[in-house]
Amino acid sequence: MTISEPSVHGVSSYDNARAVLEQPLLVPEPAADAADSPVGSLAWLRATVARFTGDAQVHGRRRAHAEAGLAGLEPEQLRRAAAGSTPGADDRHAVVRTLAQALGLPGPDAVAEAVVAVSAGYFGGTLTPVEAKAADEAVALLLAHVADEEDLEAAAQLVGLLVQACDATARLVEHARRAGLPASGTEGILDDVLRHDPPVPALRRRAVTDVRAGELQVRSGDAVLIDVTATQKGAADLLVFGAGPHRCPGRAHALALAAGLLERDGRAGHVATAPGS
Repeated sequence: MTISEPSVHGVSSYDNARAVLEQPLLVPEPAADAADSPVGSLAWLRATVARFTGDAQVHGRRRAHAEAGLAGLEPEQLRRAAAGSTPGADDRHAVVRTLAQALGLPGPDAVAEAVVAVSAGYFGGTLTPVEAKAADEAVALLLAHVADEEDLEAAAQLVGLLVQACDATARLVEHARRAGLPASGTEGILDDVLRHDPPVPALRRRAVTDVRAGELQVRSGDAVLIDVTATQKGAADLLVFGAGPHRCPGRAHALALAAGLLERDGRAGHVATAPGS
C-alpha cells in the first residue's frame, strides 16, 4: 500500500479562505513538542496556549482564559499609553511594556525583555542552544510575573497574548511607517496597511481529519496556506486577524497600540528604525 505525503493547498480567494478559517477541523499548526515538556519551558508554553491547540473543547477553554485576560483592558487607554511612550524605543518593547503596565504586572521592562526572547521560537522557529535556553528561562520568568499557581493553564494564555502581540503589532507599525505617516489620524493608514501590506501575510491551517472547506477537499494531515493579501483584494472584510474559532481575540487592542505608537511618532516628528532593518 502506498502512503502519500501530506499536501499543501494554496488559497488566494476570499470565499475559500473564509471557509477554511471558519472550519473547526482546520487548525493552526499544533505544537509538536507538547505533552511531556517541562512545565515553564517554551515547549510547554506552546503546548498549553490556545493558539496551537487543535482539540475544540480544550481550545475553547483556553481561549476563554485569553479573552478574560483582555476583558479588563480598554483599547482607548492602551492607545493613550502607547502614544505617551518614549520615541525611539524598540517597538516590540513598547507594545509589551504598555500591555504589561495595563495588566498591572510587576517589572514591565523585564516582562518586555522576556517576551522578546520567547517570541524568537514561539511560532516554531529554529533556535540555537543559547537562544533555546534563554527562551526557556524567559518563559519561567514570565510565569513568575503572571502565574496563578492554582491555574498555570490560565497563566499560559496571558503569556501567550503578550508574545502574540509582540512581533505582529510591531510589524504593523513598521509597515505603516513605510507607507508614510499621515498628517492627522491613523485609522486610514492602518486600514490600508492591513489590506495591502499586512504584518501577517499568510495564515496556515492543518487538517485534523478529512474535511471540506469551500471548494477545497482536504485530507487529514494536509496543510492549507492562505495568501492573506490576495484574499483581501476587493473584499469588504479583512482576514489578517483570522476568522472563525481561531480568530485573533485582541484585534481592537493591537490596533489601539499601533495607532498610539504612530501618533507618538507623528508628534515627535520621529520615524524609528525597525528591529532588523
